[in-house]
Formats: sequence, C-alpha cells, structure tokens
Amino acid sequence: MTLLQLMYAALDELERPHDTETVALWRERLTAYANEAVSDLYTTFRPWRRETLTPRHGVLTLSGLSRTCSKVLGIESGGMRIPFHYGTGTNELIVPGWDSEPLTVVYRYAPTVLQNDDDSTDLPAACDPLIVLYMVARDRAHGDASAQNGSRLRLSLYENQKRRLKLDYDEPSGCRIYNYC
Repeated sequence: MTLLQLMYAALDELERPHDTETVALWRERLTAYANEAVSDLYTTFRPWRRETLTPRHGVLTLSGLSRTCSKVLGIESGGMRIPFHYGTGTNELIVPGWDSEPLTVVYRYAPTVLQNDDDSTDLPAACDPLIVLYMVARDRAHGDASAQNGSRLRLSLYENQKRRLKLDYDEPSGCRIYNYC
C-alpha cells in the first residue's frame, strides 16, 4: 500500500472522512506514525537483499547498492563465500584477490522514509494492516481513558500479529534442519 492508502485506511478506522482538507490536517501525524511502524517492522523482520557489484582494485563501494546498507551479511562468488573486511570507512569493503570479477553482496538494508503520497515500503503486503493498526493505536493513545484502553488493545494486537508474521517471513538462515546421527 502507498502512504496515501495507509492514511485513508487509518482515517477509516478513526472514523474520519478522507477529503483533501482532513488528509492535509492529519498528514504529518499519520506519516510519523507510519514511519515508526515501518521502522519497528524492519527491526523485527531484518529484510535483506542480494545484489551484484564489481570491485575496483579489490575494493567494493557500497554506495553502488540500490538500498542503504545497514549491515553486510556476506560476499559470494559462484556460491562460495568470500572473506572481506571494511576499508577506511563503512562505505568500502576490501576483498583481497578480487579485482574486476562481479561479486554478489548479501546485505541488510535500512527502511526508506515514507514522505510522498505514492511512497510504499519493501515489506510484504501482509504488514500493511499492521502499519494501519499501529497508526490508529498511536493516535488513540492521546485520547481519554476509554480511547487509551483501545490503544493498549490495538498495540498488543499489533505485537501479537507481528510475532505471527515473523514466523512466516524470517531469514532463511534462521530456518535450518540439522540431522544428528
């Protein structure tokens, strides 16, 4: 879902209209809540990608990746792991003995900040209702005692649903079968 669709869904839950004036009035607050939820879900799911980069004189520059790298999990060539270490900064990796052959970089990436109406996350579509749930819960936390109780219920539901989804979308390295003879 796009940011605008997330805001419409949250406004529906809050029983507010979604005309242009109301959306403009709620935009800043709901966008902040959506970004909080996305950041929390990224921390939970720790999404990762594989991309190919070509080293130059044994140095890989991470700025060539399509997303902002938060941690390099490994470097591979032909299915084999390649040893590496960080260079002078966190944007460079030193890969001894590899000059110009393309290498696959496996890395975790940071979430993109939702700002524009058509921005969307890289999270699975199953996370979209969780983002809406979090947005509504955070807004209800500022109300009276009855609204705050509803907020606590929604936040506990959010955490519960997040745990369930984590089982389905966890890292492949976390799912291993060991056969002990």
